[in-house]
Amino acid sequence: MPPLIPDDPCWKLDNTSAIIVYCMNYAVIKTGGKQYKVAEGEVITVERLPVEANQTLTFPVLMSVVGDNVLFGQPLVEGLVVTGKVVEHLRGEKIRVAKFKAKARYRRVTGHRQELSKVIIEAIGDSKKSTKIETSAKKLEKTAQTLMAKEKTSTKKPAKKTGLPKVTADPKVNDP
Repeated sequence: MPPLIPDDPCWKLDNTSAIIVYCMNYAVIKTGGKQYKVAEGEVITVERLPVEANQTLTFPVLMSVVGDNVLFGQPLVEGLVVTGKVVEHLRGEKIRVAKFKAKARYRRVTGHRQELSKVIIEAIGDSKKSTKIETSAKKLEKTAQTLMAKEKTSTKKPAKKTGLPKVTADPKVNDP
């Protein structure tokens, strides 16, 4: 007879209720200003990512759970990344936005469709395996930072003073 609990360390017997429980390996990632709970093989829909379809990218890990081990980042878990592949880009459902002011004959109706990306989670693992992808992302961040720095330093210089006399409102001063 085969054993009730497989050799996989994530299968365990709950002693209080005698139920076999399978523990999940998952991580919490951050993208688009939101946090997502992901596991390997899942397909998630996130805000549009600035990469082409079928490209691989990494996400920073805020929290990781492997069996009974829980790792919390401050703010990120060092050495862990989630690798995902963009499956497709799509648009979300149309949302109607209506503005109305009573007794003022003011009515406006507009719509909005969010740009989205579908991502399949390929792996949760070490950041050393995905250094090539991270270096390209870091290069993009550095170029963005240098552009921002150039914009800040290129402030307008004050106008040069000309040698013309100052005109005042008092007619006695300007009369010869």
